[in-house]
Amino acid sequence: LRPLAVYTASSLLFSAIILIAYKYKIKDLYVLYLNVPSSNNPLLLIATVSFFMIFRNITIQNRIINWMAASALAVFLIHMKLPFPELFQYLSQNYGGRWYSGILYFAALCFVFIGSILIDKIRMYITNPIEEKLVKINMEKYIQILIEKINRII
Repeated sequence: LRPLAVYTASSLLFSAIILIAYKYKIKDLYVLYLNVPSSNNPLLLIATVSFFMIFRNITIQNRIINWMAASALAVFLIHMKLPFPELFQYLSQNYGGRWYSGILYFAALCFVFIGSILIDKIRMYITNPIEEKLVKINMEKYIQILIEKINRII
């Protein structure tokens, strides 16, 4: 099957189950013995893998996009540990009903994204020279010496 068709079908089925659960106020809806909204739901896993398969062979030759993409994991890790939920809760409590609240949320998201990328670029600037030196070390030689010492002890 084509990844796009698999993604569409599993996403629609997943969404339909969520809508049915919401409409009939079912709080403990289980599909294949796994909780529907959890990340280990088979439909969600199938949709995630097929979504990845759609984009796996695409090569983007844009310098800015590739520069930002190099920090994608860092953005994820940084935003998961810093107090950003409190920031959005503050914005919601103080500016939630105003006409410009969407602009504030978008600005906060951009701030988090750009800030996380800049933190990662600083990390890369510091650690890349160290990494380049470590890559040049012949680890096989040291592993062989370690194995020989262990064999002498045994």
